[in-house]
Amino acid sequence: MRDSVTYLPVQTATLQKTEIRKTKTDKTGALLVAKSLVVNKHRVYAIRDKELLELKTLSRFHRNVLLSKPRFKTQLVAYVDVLFPEFSG
Repeated sequence: MRDSVTYLPVQTATLQKTEIRKTKTDKTGALLVAKSLVVNKHRVYAIRDKELLELKTLSRFHRNVLLSKPRFKTQLVAYVDVLFPEFSG
């Protein structure tokens, strides 16, 4: 089974701020990511863990969409009332 590592872009950004030169190339970016993985703590995920993490993310997104639906419906009704006052109850 393959393993993968996740890291926060904020960690590499803080590492980039410590460098003297402000260059942004693929080579320096890859070096920063490698340094970040060595310096900072990271968690190794198995592929199965990664799939579960993606499932959690999708579930949270779905929940957020369901929770925001009533707010958007109310907003839409308010816009229709403003644009087409003859439709209001």
